Amino acid sequence: MAKINTCQSMLMNDFGMDEKSAQKMLDDLKKGKSPEKILDRAERYAATKDFELQQNEARAELGMHAFEKAYNFIMMPVNGVSPDIDTIFTRFRALLTGSTKEGEGFLNSIGAAQDTRTQLMHGRIQTEFLNNTGLTRTQMHRLLRNKRFQEDLVKERFPLQKKSVTGNKEAHELAKIIEKENLRVVQEANAAGAAILYDSTHVTTQFHDIPQMKLMGEDEWIDFTMSLLDKDKTFEGFEPNREILRRVFKKITKELEEEVDATETMADALSASRYLHFEDANAWLTYNKRFGHQDPVLAMIEGLELQSDRTVLIQRLGPDPEATYKELKQALSEVPQVKQLIEGEGLDKRFDLLSGKSLIPGSVTLTKITSGVVSWHLITDMGKAFLSSFSDPLIQAMTMNYYGKSFFSSYHDTFKNLKRSFNRNLGMEEQDMFKFLGIGIDGILNSSSSRYINSDPVTGTLSRWADKMFMYNGLNYWTNANREGFARMSSAFMGDQARFKWDGLTSQYQRILQQYGITESDWNLVHKIGAYDIAEDIDIKNRSIDIYANERYVTPDHIRKFSKSKQAKELANKLEIFFVNESKIAVPQPGKNEKAIMSFGFQRGTVPGSLAELFWLFRGFSLTMAVQQYPRMMQNGMGNSAMHLAPAIMLGYASLTAKDLFKGKEPRDPFDSSTAAASLIQSGVPGIVGDFVYNSYSQYGFNWSDFIVGPVASDFRDAGRIFSGIVNGEKDAAKAWSAVKNNIPYANLFYLEPVVNYGLIYHIQEYLNPGYLGRTENMLRHFENQDYIEAFRPSAVVGGY
Repeated sequence: MAKINTCQSMLMNDFGMDEKSAQKMLDDLKKGKSPEKILDRAERYAATKDFELQQNEARAELGMHAFEKAYNFIMMPVNGVSPDIDTIFTRFRALLTGSTKEGEGFLNSIGAAQDTRTQLMHGRIQTEFLNNTGLTRTQMHRLLRNKRFQEDLVKERFPLQKKSVTGNKEAHELAKIIEKENLRVVQEANAAGAAILYDSTHVTTQFHDIPQMKLMGEDEWIDFTMSLLDKDKTFEGFEPNREILRRVFKKITKELEEEVDATETMADALSASRYLHFEDANAWLTYNKRFGHQDPVLAMIEGLELQSDRTVLIQRLGPDPEATYKELKQALSEVPQVKQLIEGEGLDKRFDLLSGKSLIPGSVTLTKITSGVVSWHLITDMGKAFLSSFSDPLIQAMTMNYYGKSFFSSYHDTFKNLKRSFNRNLGMEEQDMFKFLGIGIDGILNSSSSRYINSDPVTGTLSRWADKMFMYNGLNYWTNANREGFARMSSAFMGDQARFKWDGLTSQYQRILQQYGITESDWNLVHKIGAYDIAEDIDIKNRSIDIYANERYVTPDHIRKFSKSKQAKELANKLEIFFVNESKIAVPQPGKNEKAIMSFGFQRGTVPGSLAELFWLFRGFSLTMAVQQYPRMMQNGMGNSAMHLAPAIMLGYASLTAKDLFKGKEPRDPFDSSTAAASLIQSGVPGIVGDFVYNSYSQYGFNWSDFIVGPVASDFRDAGRIFSGIVNGEKDAAKAWSAVKNNIPYANLFYLEPVVNYGLIYHIQEYLNPGYLGRTENMLRHFENQDYIEAFRPSAVVGGY
């Protein structure tokens, strides 16, 4: 026994093992286990502990530095005077999720940094893959959704080899790019205080379908999973143990609430080993098909996004972000009256959004149901989203005007750059310049649906159909063209301003730079480096030189190439956030701040959380418009902002007219006051108030169901009409067919709807209820003061039955 204790002591002292692990190893040795394997296990354990201890040495200092930086930002004096209570709270919120209110660093938030890192990752993956393979965007989109390609990609990454193991060159190319991104995340996380040992067989953060696991049952799941595991890695060299898998099952299915180590940080969570290590790619695919993510490519991207978000959080708030956050709240609570404000205004929910806690579903089943309802409405309601987005150039021009560009120049340059994006009148350098920032690439690794909903759909058949909707309705193309054009325009404007030192800039441009934490010292470095002339860097053979006239750009990469200094690196990071975030403000998309508002503080997958998600369905754009643009309108002055009313009404009228023409209706009277009001609301300028006023009233008055659950209320009305048509026969059959048409996937695509209506629906409605179309036309004239174009009048085209 004494000898055993001595060996146990040696394992604990020399290899860093705890008492239980050391005793287990000695027990295995006594049972005749391989001494080589036991020694290898001890050495691996010791190496891991040494690396963790090395990383832990810097954590206290990193945490203290993060706290001081955040505290100083919140308590920054205003004109030499300490901030008041409201300013303290506003800055705390801006630190987390940002704000377009005027204030230094207000848009250089943690949330903006997370979104930017995700966009950068998307941009690098997509642009490098397209450039290396020669594929088009459409070909890449189809390839990533091909099941055979997805399986080959997993095999190529398990682990990555120098040569393809499947013979699929495109899968091997994408595997190399994703592997590079994995390594990048690990290095950035370790630099911020994590202790991650890189694992080349780690495909992605594993998703587990809890309902399916419970349906199979605990013992059957253990039997099924045990056969697929790399037992040496999973059980860390010990004998396979069903009780360990039983504990894993209970923890995944939340039947076991494990005690949480109070000292565990997010850096520890990033560093934590996975529960399950699979034998090979086929084993991973077998488990994934039964209990995992339906789309392995999307699973890899989402895994990278999760790790990237956590890395940004520990970069900004230290290795233990939650501890830093609580210390900030405690320190600020010492200021009179601040504690009550901080506790009562949803800051905790914002932090939960940044850390990912609020996205963990309370009920997976309810989350899937809600996501299915949302996806269904994207499929059946968003066919005219492109026509509704004609006002995007308006917001871009307003943004450039906010920077200090003149009113007319803002609109001229906006439409000029939009035209160039549509014509693809760009050199390769220009095409890639902002795609590496993830600007103008919606539709391949993500979707434009994020402009209208506050959470990503759960992967499944409906979500894939919803993703296709934004290809079919043209919104992906439109959004990409607008964002690409705006990024190019704002970069060229910065290039033009780079001629001046800080004191030579307008107060408007100083204001926007300061919102991203770009200081006078930073800008003078930009001035010193200067913009680069794209005509000097690209081949302009067979291209008109005037295409590149005055096209001098400032980009983050340009700053990095010129200088390797710490200031240049930090400035480039700020510029990345500037260009990515401003492109999402100029072509509106809900950010972390807006998502926090739309959650109402409720967890996803709960009844209140699902109701909140349905309440904001299709209202996110209007809320985003109000939250992001109204503060800027106030800062820009009501006179300057009022100048944009005329373009807003014109572009809104263009959207309404386009929709009417595709329905066969005459354009509305442009001089009618109700048309002007409807056009202004269509432009999005009135924000969420206009949306409520316009969309929450039926022709008979206010509708509470529409107000509470938005478009979902129409599902119940349609169900009622269909049931009524079945029960009452011909009397309500025409309305029933109208309800059926409302729920045909893709039938409301602006170019398909006339074909469906004139080719099928109108004929059926008139046959079942003679005179129905004529009565509908009379109601349109009476209630909306509008009529059909004579050649497309439904009753005339269809005739009588």
